[in-house]
Amino acid sequence: MKEIETLMAEFKAEDEYIEEIQLRAKRYWRERKWPQNPEAWLRKAEVQIPNDITRLPPNLREEFEMLFRTQLRHAKHCLANGDADGLTVAIMLLDTNCETVRTNIRLHREASYSALQSDKGDKGAQARWGNRGELNKKIKELAQRQDDWGSLPTAELWPLLYAWLDENRLNPSETTGKTTDKSRIIWDGNPSGISYKTFKNQISAHRQQQNKK
Repeated sequence: MKEIETLMAEFKAEDEYIEEIQLRAKRYWRERKWPQNPEAWLRKAEVQIPNDITRLPPNLREEFEMLFRTQLRHAKHCLANGDADGLTVAIMLLDTNCETVRTNIRLHREASYSALQSDKGDKGAQARWGNRGELNKKIKELAQRQDDWGSLPTAELWPLLYAWLDENRLNPSETTGKTTDKSRIIWDGNPSGISYKTFKNQISAHRQQQNKK
């Protein structure tokens, strides 16, 4: 007796699920225009969707190809058997997946463009910071830093140089020697880097030049 009750409950749940899907399809097609010729729509989808899928990232292609084949097969079956409700649901799902594929293509294209621009930015920054002229400009700007007590000590400017290089995605690294003067920062585009002693001397030279003006 319990087995029959369980079976009937499963049938009822399945009927309710199908009814819910059909209601969703009707609501969906009130917002989206139902194709005047569903058969022609399916023929177009059969050509267009696989072409769009090839533009997806590799990790998404297989999933969407399998999903598309299954849903298209079901849609054709509903069309051949005159199942209007089933066809409505099938086309709704296919149309939704078309939009999902296009959205993923757009996101993939935007991500690729962003990565390309970031790479260009990194290479450009490396080229700029490998140039001693650009480095001197930054050191000159740091030499002009002041607080309420006057010019900032060189020891406080050294980590600011490191931070600036890091902000420019140049992967700086600092090596320390037996004395502070032996410390050195190197970064992408400038493997020799700059020592703290050189940095200190350049800060001093810039300040002396500024005081003469």
